[in-house]
Amino acid sequence: MQRLKTGTLLQEGKYKIENSLGQGSFGITYLAEHINLGKKVAIKEFFMKELNSRGENGSITGMSDGSLSQNYCQKFRKEAINMCHLDHPNIVRVTDSFSENGTFYYVMDFIDGQNLNDYIKQHHVSESEAVKIIKSVADALVYMHEKHHMLHLDLKPGNIMRRNSDGHIFLIDFGLSKHYSNNGQPETSTTIGLGTTGYAPVEQSNQSKNGEFRPTIDVYALGATLYKLVTSETPPSAAELVSDEELLTNKLTEHNITGKIANVITNAMRPNVRRRIQTISDFVNLLGNVDASQGCQEDTIIDNASNKVDFSTAMTFYNKGQHEKAFPLLEQLANSGNIDAMFRLGVCYYWNEGIAPSNPISINLSKCADWMLKAANFGNSDAMLWLGRYIYANGEGVEQDQNKSVEYAKKSANVGNYSAMIFCGLGEENTESERQLLSAGFSGLLKKSSLLSREEMWWLAICYDNGWGTKEDSHKAVYWYEQSANLGDPESQNMLGNIYLNGWNGVAENESKAFSLFKLSANKNYADALKNVADCYCYGWGTIQNYTKAVEWYNKAIEAGSDEAIVSFGICYRNGYGVTKDYKKAENLFLRAINETGNSEALNYLGLIYEEGGFGITKDLEKSIKYFEKAALQDLPVAQYNYGLSLLNGDGITADVDKGMEWINKAAGSNCQEAIDFLDSLNKESESSPVITSTPTDGHGFFVNNEYVNTKHTSVHLNMVNGIGTTLKGRYREAEGTYVAYEFFCLFFLPLIPMGCYRVKDAEGDSYLVYGSTEWHLGEVLWEYLKWWGGGIILIFVIGWLKGWQ
Repeated sequence: MQRLKTGTLLQEGKYKIENSLGQGSFGITYLAEHINLGKKVAIKEFFMKELNSRGENGSITGMSDGSLSQNYCQKFRKEAINMCHLDHPNIVRVTDSFSENGTFYYVMDFIDGQNLNDYIKQHHVSESEAVKIIKSVADALVYMHEKHHMLHLDLKPGNIMRRNSDGHIFLIDFGLSKHYSNNGQPETSTTIGLGTTGYAPVEQSNQSKNGEFRPTIDVYALGATLYKLVTSETPPSAAELVSDEELLTNKLTEHNITGKIANVITNAMRPNVRRRIQTISDFVNLLGNVDASQGCQEDTIIDNASNKVDFSTAMTFYNKGQHEKAFPLLEQLANSGNIDAMFRLGVCYYWNEGIAPSNPISINLSKCADWMLKAANFGNSDAMLWLGRYIYANGEGVEQDQNKSVEYAKKSANVGNYSAMIFCGLGEENTESERQLLSAGFSGLLKKSSLLSREEMWWLAICYDNGWGTKEDSHKAVYWYEQSANLGDPESQNMLGNIYLNGWNGVAENESKAFSLFKLSANKNYADALKNVADCYCYGWGTIQNYTKAVEWYNKAIEAGSDEAIVSFGICYRNGYGVTKDYKKAENLFLRAINETGNSEALNYLGLIYEEGGFGITKDLEKSIKYFEKAALQDLPVAQYNYGLSLLNGDGITADVDKGMEWINKAAGSNCQEAIDFLDSLNKESESSPVITSTPTDGHGFFVNNEYVNTKHTSVHLNMVNGIGTTLKGRYREAEGTYVAYEFFCLFFLPLIPMGCYRVKDAEGDSYLVYGSTEWHLGEVLWEYLKWWGGGIILIFVIGWLKGWQ
């Protein structure tokens, strides 16, 4: 075991180890938490991996007095002392040091970012960005050389950190640094470190030249670092440059690096130290004269006083919601080669931020796709995810291509984008690898929580919301939705609006606040929010009910790509909300939604308008039950109820009571209120009633109290409902008596009532005689009986009287 275990406490519990950030030949750097302050720090531990080992208790062996390890540990301690005296914005700050576990540690501010080696692998660095980075490093070196007479001696991209949040540059790792006197002599007798091949000049590796201790060593390394930034290649070694004087110039030409940038690199990396640029200040002066016509473009202009602005200034305007100020700055930065600005400019086009409202959506999406592709091609992982999640997945600004969607999302995840890891971990199969991606993505975002973009905040919120990579936590979800919404993220604004609309785990309902959040999100042309604003106007949620405005906003939502808005607009035509009632137009909208997404609500509403008929639509029960069935199979509860009711009544299909009740019960189990009310009404009406125990067995009868009743009719409309009664012509009937009584009753009334009729009563208690699909009210039957039998008796008396008269 070489590294300290996660959870290890140092300095009597002051620091807690969370993870290892990296290991070199002389030390291990950890990510840790300062327990009392609750902030992240970086802790560097002296550990020579070739000479030292670690016991189970964390202590280090091989550090005996006079040993090589002990000697280097003293140098390590001196490195900490040197760094603690440095106070410069471009030099990482040392805040503490201590001895423990038989070795030495020092504590630094944690920089959430990448070293330039890693950054170059993922981003194309333009000449203007490279010059900006080099000037920041040069400022730190001038401070070290001129204020502290101290050389770095191991300057290279791997020892320069770029902070993710704002691109700020920090110089790190002073393990080889040395102090020197005013005449250029080292103040100690220790040898100069060899440095790193490609970045160390000849004199640094020539041990016989240790007396020549000059700032030109760092000048050479700074030139080599600029070479790496503009070419993305490791510079030639000093030995190669000695043997081939034209090598460096030729390589720069191959990469189209010409003008003064090439001149600065060439003069900084000259093998002959006396022909080399002599100081960092001279280096900066030469670089400061480079302009756009000489191989570098200056950053964009915003302030007449400073005459320039960087990406962080543009983002300050952006995060304050001042998009009309941020947009032109981002556009100029993007055109000058700033990769982060390319991505954010694409976001502006996607969400209509800082853009004239008159711009067509199609034009904006096309420009968004262009900038995202440029940023992605230069290695921006956020742009890769955007291309995968939005552009190619939905065909926005480009032709829809699911293969490219997956390809870009995976590419983003593979280069370490935490949001992309979460997105790629949302597979339907829920495999172990997908769960690991979710966990890694969530953990990564959580660690950089103080530096998250608004999009990353949304991902963190939705992880807490759904339990992706962590436990569900509604309070934390709401917190991060709010943080993201405050920075203007339309998805978070819309989600927060839904939370306030319905109330959620301690968040009280607030329809007015919900409406305001929906409007903020809708102003950025977010389709879901546009539909929600329309719903608010349609149903009076948080605003005055206004069907005309509802229709207006539904049309906006449809234009922005909301399939649900198509259904809602169809409902407006079905019910006459803000438009003339028109089932034909409603049908067209419902069919459109079905063709595009198979929307279950559209299927159900089609079933309803075919069931009802009128307003331009012919009633068609067969079509009605077909659409009810399709929607029911998609688990829409109200459609399950409608389908079950159609099966009970035999509307457009052979009646099937058992199946109908099964669907109604399923709908009730999903909290469909119509189904619940229906079952409750049956239970209330069925008390003390005889039980119908089965559906018709042959299309001609059914069972009452386990006794078969034959209706002697082929078109049976009597269907069992909940085992206690029947429906006839859409009305509920309870069973009464037994079949024997009915047969006797029918015989008594022959020939008025056919054989095999059946007596039922409705909810009002009125009794009927039923035969097939025909029913007679019992009072009407008695009246008919009196007419027939009374008339017969009168006729007999008349005939008798006539015969007697004769």
